[in-house]
Amino acid sequence: MVCFCLAGSVLIAVVDATGTVPFTVQGPGVNASDFRVTTFASGLSYPLGMLELSDGSVLVTVDQNPSFFSGSLPGKLVRFTDTDGNGVADDAGTILYSNLVPAPTSLRMAGDLIFVTGPPYPIQVLRIGGPPSFSLTLLGRMILTYPSGWTQHQHSELRVRRTPGFTDRYDLFFQIGAKNNSTATTQMVTLTNENIPGASGTLAGDAIQMITIIDNGTALSASNLTQVASGVRNPAGFAFHPTTGDFYFEDNGIDGLVDPNEPLSADELNFISFANIGGVTEFF
Repeated sequence: MVCFCLAGSVLIAVVDATGTVPFTVQGPGVNASDFRVTTFASGLSYPLGMLELSDGSVLVTVDQNPSFFSGSLPGKLVRFTDTDGNGVADDAGTILYSNLVPAPTSLRMAGDLIFVTGPPYPIQVLRIGGPPSFSLTLLGRMILTYPSGWTQHQHSELRVRRTPGFTDRYDLFFQIGAKNNSTATTQMVTLTNENIPGASGTLAGDAIQMITIIDNGTALSASNLTQVASGVRNPAGFAFHPTTGDFYFEDNGIDGLVDPNEPLSADELNFISFANIGGVTEFF
């Protein structure tokens, strides 16, 4: 498993146990000499989520099971430092939290809140302390319960922004993809919670959902559960425009009905303008 972190002109690769970086930096208008590629850390199992902390260290999710999406061993959050800035971690990292969801796929931070999830497991919300220890404390969980037989396109992506006009609220975005490959979803997903009052309701599939997390400094609550997009199959990549605040997301097209490697429809890149986020649900 290979994941990448781009910081300045250093492209850091977190690679599998072979230590191999199977790519070269290339593309239209790209000067490969502007980049330095290093093996930042190796021997990690499915490090799909990573983020940079305030001191420049990197927080990474690690799966402890023999194969991804198989097994019940909890995941871990591991912090790596690079004090000399050479693009290689100083050591094997420090485990900050060892009771994550078993197959973590998305890791996000807003303020001092950490959000992590992996299908079909809960969305966990933790509070992170400052340097040098960066201790982590679990605050609560949002639990998504799927109807029987719903094995495809469960929630796997998170994105969070500060709620416009507030200093103590954050809007958390997540997807509920399609139950099947090529047909519209009619069943609903149930949202319940542990220690996050207000995080409850029923969620439509083929959709992107938003919920506002309210942080009083010691505990969390939630409000404003809103469907922001419909008509999507598996929108598992989110981003906010850094200037306009527009919400961008990709959507994975339908697999081939005979040969899944021959897609029936194309992938998409869509967006919702800042002014329309949380308004009338937009259909894609």
